[in-house]
Amino acid sequence: MVFIGVKRMYVTGVVGTGLVSIIYGTIEWMPQGYVAIFASFTLRAAEAFFAAPAMVGVMTLVSLTFPQKRSSIAGISGAAQSIGMLLGPSIGSFLYARGGFHLPFFVTGTMYTLIGLVMMPLLPSPSRSPEISQKSDLTRKMLCNSIVMILCSSLAVIYSAIGYLSSTLAIHLKSSLGMNEYEIGFTFLIAPGIIAIGSPMLGRYSDKRKNGLNILLYGGLSHVVGFLLLVPWNMNISTNYRIFIALTLLGFGLSSLVVIMQVMTETVGLPPDDIQSQTSIAAFVNTSRFIGEFFGMSGGGILIDNFSFTTGCYAMAASNLVCVVLMAAMRKITV
Repeated sequence: MVFIGVKRMYVTGVVGTGLVSIIYGTIEWMPQGYVAIFASFTLRAAEAFFAAPAMVGVMTLVSLTFPQKRSSIAGISGAAQSIGMLLGPSIGSFLYARGGFHLPFFVTGTMYTLIGLVMMPLLPSPSRSPEISQKSDLTRKMLCNSIVMILCSSLAVIYSAIGYLSSTLAIHLKSSLGMNEYEIGFTFLIAPGIIAIGSPMLGRYSDKRKNGLNILLYGGLSHVVGFLLLVPWNMNISTNYRIFIALTLLGFGLSSLVVIMQVMTETVGLPPDDIQSQTSIAAFVNTSRFIGEFFGMSGGGILIDNFSFTTGCYAMAASNLVCVVLMAAMRKITV
């Protein structure tokens, strides 16, 4: 990204994602069988290839353009993402009912492409700091930094836990608790709704108080308690209320992640206005996230098939607790 520019990388990722989405909508007209399956996997891989630089680019642009309000802007971005998660299924279903399989992909792909082209002249071009950006050992320095590894490992564990829920919660709610499709759909709106509300608030609070690490600690504890509440307990509260509290806590925990860029920049001592340092941090953050989601989703099915949903929740709570302990120890080192 340092060589081609943050803005070009971001625009390339957004436009590429949009074009791939448009092409994906044509799968229904391809020969069924191996051709369609191969095209599906290939296009999904291409979408991931373009989405990665888009996400790294937007995080880097936020950090470089608003160095003093990094968490606040990240919170607004997280809220927008959550609103998209809330509205996406309804809009997608409406478009599918109106025009069939291809229409949702054509519409979203066209929007992505147009947004990327429009943003190219509007986005600022961050200046680079050559004395820092010329250091070729920055990635190695971050890999050897224990604080970076603790934060990245914690991020991977958190998203692994969320990936686990994504692949198992609906099955648990339907088979064990007897919820219908409407109740399950409402349940899956709770966490994104909390993220949409909590992310901007926590981001603004972090920018004012400069205590992002404390926010991460409380967010980690919220994940621990949230997963424990998903486990059936003999408590004098209804099951639906218990699930609501659990997902609210998990949503708050995810909201706390808006401060991760700020925390990593401050604790590691990297310059907040350098392209390479902020790009490296964004790359580490997104890599940790996607590794966690991959293992969480793939491992979730294995856990629930061989053990139970309850065992998986205990495992997720325990792993998140370990991360909280490590971050608490890290706070003592950095203070």
